[in-house]
Amino acid sequence: MAHAMNCQIDARLHNGKPQLEIIDANDGHVRMAWCSENKLADITRDDLKSLFRDLMLVSTVEQLALYPATLPACRDT
Repeated sequence: MAHAMNCQIDARLHNGKPQLEIIDANDGHVRMAWCSENKLADITRDDLKSLFRDLMLVSTVEQLALYPATLPACRDT
């Protein structure tokens, strides 16, 4: 079953540098904040890798929260 996080995406330029925030619409917490060290015209492959890594991490955290692992009870040995 698919789950969608209710969020607000805030994308902007600050002094010519791209920034992105994903904010949980339910509680207002910032789930992800990313900013480039480079201006938009000078974005590098590493900048894009960093952005997509952070997007994957926030997605993974959301999925883990939905389906917490059930671990077997510890036994004394």
